[in-house]
Amino acid sequence: MSSNVDVPFSSVLTIVNRLSDVFQSLSLFESIDLPQIAVVGSQSSGKSSVLESLVGKGFLPRGSGIVTRRPTVLQLIHEPPGTAAATAPVEYAEFVHLPNQRFTDWDAVRIEIERETARVAGSGKGVSPSPITLRIHSPYVLNLTLVDLPGLIKIPVGDQPQNIESIVRDLVLKFIARPSTIILAVTPANMDLANSDAIQIARQVDPEGTRTLGVLTKLDLMDKGTDAADILRNNLLPLRLGYVGVVCRSQADLDAKTPLAVSRARENSFFANHPAYQDLYLQQQQLQTASSSQFVDSAAAGWLGTEVLGKRLQTLLMGHIRQHLPGVKQRLQTMLTTAQKQLSVLGSSPLDAVAVSASAGGAGAGAGAYGPVVLDAMTRFATLVRETIEGRLASSDATNSRLTGGARISHLFHGVFAPCLLALDPLDSLTATEVRAVVRNAKGARSTVFVPESAFEILIRQQIARLERPAQQCVDLVLDELAAMCEHCEGIAGVARFPALRQKIRGAAAEVLRDRAVPCRAHVASLVQCEWAYINTAHPDFSIENMPMQIAQQQTNQNISQLGFVPPPVPVPVHHLHHQQQQQQLQQLQQLQSLQPQQPQQSLPLQQQQQSASQAPSTNSASQQQESLLDRFFGKKTVPTTTTSASRTHSHAHSQSSQSSHPQSQQQQQHSQNMLQSPMLSHDEFERAVLDASEDPWTSQERAEVSLIRSMMSSYFAIVRKNIMDSVPKAIMHFLVNHIRDNLQTELVARVYREQDFPELLREAPDVEERRSRAHRTVIACQKGLQLINEVRDSRF
Repeated sequence: MSSNVDVPFSSVLTIVNRLSDVFQSLSLFESIDLPQIAVVGSQSSGKSSVLESLVGKGFLPRGSGIVTRRPTVLQLIHEPPGTAAATAPVEYAEFVHLPNQRFTDWDAVRIEIERETARVAGSGKGVSPSPITLRIHSPYVLNLTLVDLPGLIKIPVGDQPQNIESIVRDLVLKFIARPSTIILAVTPANMDLANSDAIQIARQVDPEGTRTLGVLTKLDLMDKGTDAADILRNNLLPLRLGYVGVVCRSQADLDAKTPLAVSRARENSFFANHPAYQDLYLQQQQLQTASSSQFVDSAAAGWLGTEVLGKRLQTLLMGHIRQHLPGVKQRLQTMLTTAQKQLSVLGSSPLDAVAVSASAGGAGAGAGAYGPVVLDAMTRFATLVRETIEGRLASSDATNSRLTGGARISHLFHGVFAPCLLALDPLDSLTATEVRAVVRNAKGARSTVFVPESAFEILIRQQIARLERPAQQCVDLVLDELAAMCEHCEGIAGVARFPALRQKIRGAAAEVLRDRAVPCRAHVASLVQCEWAYINTAHPDFSIENMPMQIAQQQTNQNISQLGFVPPPVPVPVHHLHHQQQQQQLQQLQQLQSLQPQQPQQSLPLQQQQQSASQAPSTNSASQQQESLLDRFFGKKTVPTTTTSASRTHSHAHSQSSQSSHPQSQQQQQHSQNMLQSPMLSHDEFERAVLDASEDPWTSQERAEVSLIRSMMSSYFAIVRKNIMDSVPKAIMHFLVNHIRDNLQTELVARVYREQDFPELLREAPDVEERRSRAHRTVIACQKGLQLINEVRDSRF
């Protein structure tokens, strides 16, 4: 291999290996996704034999059952002869967990792998995802990094758990699922390729076969008359990277410590002399001589031999590192930023603060050294709440379309509370019959001409009282939002690591909210009560000047139209006219009063007068209702009480006729007899008549009164609703939100700061120290990793 390719790649591979060592030494191996080659296969597939053939040494544990119980990271480092000191060994191994200790006895290497595996995974047959890193220096190896994974098994043996198959598969999938990992799928050639566990699990994460290289072992153990030429030519179950056939060293060669050169010469001789593979081997030799790049890049050539496998893996790993190293750098930068933020949230241990204070102030420091930690936690919490209310706290998710903080409170005022009030209709819960009943009750026994103002006040006060419930609900919603803000700020203020302090601050903040809710609710209730207490009909927005005139004009036109003439114009107030105009209006009023039905002539017969009186129209329906009630009291033939001039004239004429024709005693006797014969309403019937007054026919005056009051209610309720819509948010902001924003820190100090409670309050959660330690180690690893990557950013490989 030419030096202009190997030397730069060796440098870059060294950087990748050092990155792996840094993260593994800090127990962060799983946090970084480095380009690597993972070796997968079933038990007895020849996985360990392939790796030992690449190294030329027997150093991996062997035996029955599952042997590889922890991932083993093999870092093969090529060191040309003569680069080491005269006293230094030519070939040696090092473990990351045993720095500065070199192993030249390969049996000792195997024993150390078994000992370290038992230390982490147990002495039984259990497995562990924690890797063992073994670095091998030799002039006979190529610069490679491979991960030997536990072999896939089907049936548990010994003290293995019953789900050992799924445990091993999950561990293997965890490694090979990373896009930066090349999969080396090892399959025995003497078994059906369709049943290969390695190919099957590789296809789960790499269905297109773009990063899977197949390795066929035990080609020398196939039955006579069978071969794997079609598989090696990539004709059966093709892979993008193709297949490589190898003949591994036997156990006898390992025991006899047969030199690597001798073992590879035997392997080459097998391929050169086998009738099924000699054509492939000859083609390979020609390509290797003609073009090195075509030799290592072609996937359909059908490669043979362990030496070719090593070169093929080195080329693939070099391209993979070139492709993924920029992404590794970006990943390290992201991890560094995240870890630094986490350290900022977790802060330093309070024990460190006490130690520093004690060293500075001597033995008198005591528990008072905890005070700054408690004050800092409360200050950060109160500051975050204030910034959240004011909208100055940036959201953790920039793409989040949800409102947060003070914006949610504003939305409650204008997007929830205001529409709720606007949806209230003062007339939706009142029927016209109920309004008429209130008006009747307000009149009492009087028969008034004008609408009683008390009726309007009774009705509008009922509707104003409906505004208090949504106003108080608005207070509750804002309280909930403030409580949610406090809970959110707890997690980012650094108090989450102190469970007792967090609970104390949460309770104190909730207590402050409850205390401030009392005056806020009282003031909101008083706002509605003030509107209820005084009905200001002189309000400038209460514009109903034209309502009484229009309703009165409508009623007058209706009454006069029954008399058959068109009335003159309604006069304007007298005090606005001159004397001459006043006289004209008086004449018009007299003319209106004179327009009454013609009184019957007294010379007419009594029967005609009675008929004329019975045909006279009634001026209002209320009189007819009274007559109907009196008829029920005094009988249907009882002469009705006078309500019109015609009835009064008829009654007077009849009285004179009766006095002239009958003596006084006869008249009294007849009256007493009529009283005895008249049917009387019982008490129950009277009550029913009163309760059924809602079914009485409507008069034009009642319709006008109800219409007027409903119009007045709509107009005045809109004024009150507008006032409440404006004043309630202001009250909530003053009594609740602004007070929490400006005084939360002071309130917390008064309720939480107790020196005798500091040791208990600053007792950290059990996992906080571990999280702090891991974040600190991540910062160190990422900083070292970025420094290593920057060393080779200008390298060409």
